[in-house]
Amino acid sequence: MLGQIPKFWPKEVPKYNKNYDYNLRKKISLKKDTEDKFESFIRLILPDALPLFVLESFKDLEKQMTDKNFPNNPSKVFTCYGYAYDELFKIYLSKIKEKKIPIYIGQHGNNYFTSIDTKYLSEFNICDKFISWGAKDNKKTVQGFNFNTLNKQRDYKINGNLLIVCKAVGTDNSPLERNTQDEKSTDIVIDLIKRLEDKKNFIKIRLHATHFEQFNGYYYQNYFKNLDVEKDLGKKNIFKLIKKSRVVFFNYDSTGLLENLSLNIPSVCFWQDTYLHIDEQYINKYKKLIEAKILFENFEDLIAHLNKYWDNIDQWWLSPNTQNIVREFNKDLNINSQKLTDLVKILKI
Repeated sequence: MLGQIPKFWPKEVPKYNKNYDYNLRKKISLKKDTEDKFESFIRLILPDALPLFVLESFKDLEKQMTDKNFPNNPSKVFTCYGYAYDELFKIYLSKIKEKKIPIYIGQHGNNYFTSIDTKYLSEFNICDKFISWGAKDNKKTVQGFNFNTLNKQRDYKINGNLLIVCKAVGTDNSPLERNTQDEKSTDIVIDLIKRLEDKKNFIKIRLHATHFEQFNGYYYQNYFKNLDVEKDLGKKNIFKLIKKSRVVFFNYDSTGLLENLSLNIPSVCFWQDTYLHIDEQYINKYKKLIEAKILFENFEDLIAHLNKYWDNIDQWWLSPNTQNIVREFNKDLNINSQKLTDLVKILKI
């Protein structure tokens, strides 16, 4: 559709061939007279704290990137992922930036624009255009659509499971204390299962790989392993699980929630400190989700809602009020599109 032959570059594991070199780092001096104690502290520790990526192993990684034979002079580069999670592609992207070749970055998950910390994401600075799922926040932002729902159809089972989708745990950068938030999110899931004991045979939990990998598997071993409910250990395609579910519960402000709202699939969510992470200009949009009984500020209200509509989810979900609010929310943040031509038009600008 773009008039070119597709080519695929598999992601490679970066090869760090050099060890930490204390003598090399002693040569780096960033000292400067300043009254800012925090800046002085950063300047003091930075020579020791810089990763191998930018010092000892940089030349090796640069060669590894060159050997992949990425295009030298493309008309533009578009990525939703590589700028953040592919170390070799990051080096390539820096070369592209130096050549002043346009870089288009696509939204790859939730909370862009709506979350406070997304104001400070580096991708907004390095890109020439940012293709959103629907938000129009600044002159760089172009309205696209929810890429994750392309070619997917609305599909759920009115007498199926309650699918509980659990938040990943970890140590990602965040303005909030991450471990505390993770423990609160996990406690919500445990409490929900206890309160819905009579529906236990209909409950299925979707865990995240981090429950096994982070902190030596602490969260899986101490919270989920002995739970007497059906568990998916992150192996199955999430949409196949949703297909067998009547309603999906999220214990966090999830990408999956946006996917479900885009596809009009019955969903509910609850997390502690409802508005703590949300940019104030978007709080009213989340309050509309509360009005639709999708987001809950009170755990007891969530339980009452599930009990009330469990035998007839569509009575709530397909009501005019719920559907109007879902459409209104999606219009500004989460556009549904089944046409790849919508993306092609943007990339040709």
